Parts: sequence; C-alpha cells; structure tokens
Amino acid sequence: MKKVIVTGDDGYKAVGLKVLAQALKNDFEVTIIATKEQKSGAGGSVKAYGEKEWGMEIVDGIKSYWVDGTPADSMEFAQGVFPNGVDYLISGINWGENIGLSTFTASGTGGAALRGYSLGIAPKAIIMSWLKPNSENDWWEDKSSEEVEPFLQYPGGSALHVVKEAIKNSFWNKDIVNVNFPPNPTQDYKVTKLLKHLPDFYKYPVIIKENTYEYDKEVFAYTQQTKENTTLDVGAILSGYISITPVTIE
Repeated sequence: MKKVIVTGDDGYKAVGLKVLAQALKNDFEVTIIATKEQKSGAGGSVKAYGEKEWGMEIVDGIKSYWVDGTPADSMEFAQGVFPNGVDYLISGINWGENIGLSTFTASGTGGAALRGYSLGIAPKAIIMSWLKPNSENDWWEDKSSEEVEPFLQYPGGSALHVVKEAIKNSFWNKDIVNVNFPPNPTQDYKVTKLLKHLPDFYKYPVIIKENTYEYDKEVFAYTQQTKENTTLDVGAILSGYISITPVTIE
C-alpha cells in the first residue's frame, strides 16, 4: 500500500485534515504530520533555531504527529519520521480557497507542500483547498472542533477521486498540483492555469493608521469574463468545477 503524508496549516486535528485522512485510509497508508495549532498564512516560514516540541496521538484511528512550529517545520520533522520518504504528500483540505500564485507565497498549506517536496519527502505533492459555500472570512480560526461526518462525501469523496485521477494521469506530467474544490459537491474537474494577479479575484483593502494598519472587509473583484474563463483556477471553481492546476517547479 502506498504511503501518504497528510499535512496542512490548520492544525493536526483540523477537520479538513481529518476528512482527507478518512477519505484516503482504505486505499493508502496515511499518516498526519502537521502543526499543533492553527498557522494559516504562515507561508513557507520556518523556526530556524532552537529545539521544537512534538507529540504523537491517534486521531480517528490515524497516527498523527504534531509539531509546535510552522507548516514548513512539520515537514522538516517529517524527515525524521520517514527518512526514506513516502509516495505522496498531500496538504489540506484547507478550509478556504488557495488560488493563483498566492498559494505559494502566503499560504501555509502551499508552504508545507513546497517544503516537503523540496526536502525530497515525496516525489509528488498535492495542495487541496475548498471554497466553502457562503464562506465567511474565518480562515485563521481553529477548525478542530468541527465534526468530520458532514464532509466525508464532499469534499472528502471528491478528494479521493482527484488523488486517483492524479495518479492515473501521472500528475499531468508535473510534480505538484494545486486543487481547489468549488462550494457545491462535484467530481467534475478542469485542468487549469494559476491566476497570476490575486486582485482579479478578490482584494483586501488596507487601512493605514498611525503606526498600525489593518485589512478592511474582503471585496470580490472578479468580472464575468474571469468567472467564465475555466482555463484559470478561479474561473473553474466559480463555474462549479474542481480546479486542478499542475505546477512546474524548475
């Protein structure tokens, strides 16, 4: 049975990670290695110096390691757990979309996948995120208390479908794919390109005050043309398709 590490930035007990682990467990040997707590938006940052705490628990029947650090730190730790690596690394399912280049600059979900891949932990990596229905701007909140059961069919079942499709299609001749699930259940997907400019989807207006700044309410800025362009990741998910974006790392 092929070995899979499930990771992410929402914490090792986050509902998205647990849903993914449950979806995969009958077809793969699954181990969760992730952060102890919510670390969304950490990107690929690492705690470069000093000792870091870790622990292991059985979570819903899955061996699960936590690391008191960033998502990338959890992948540094994974080298010690699997010195010979694993077959696949899957980061997610993140509760909130990760589209375009922002996936690889700000997202801890993307940062964990990139770090694990660059360390050689797995030759293939998948990043998975879900544009939740009626989603509120709550991506930084702790998701460990949410129940798994309502999400096992979707996005859980569709996640398993995507993993099998990726393997069948040799990851579309790439080593990393970025996957986003639309709000409503589906297994239909489009192979897409990354949105280059995030403001073509949404904006976070910045309010600058004396010595401080903060983000104003999220503003969706996409046009009908962007929404209908299913060759882009954002267009696909806004049109009700799963977006699968193979990524070149050179």
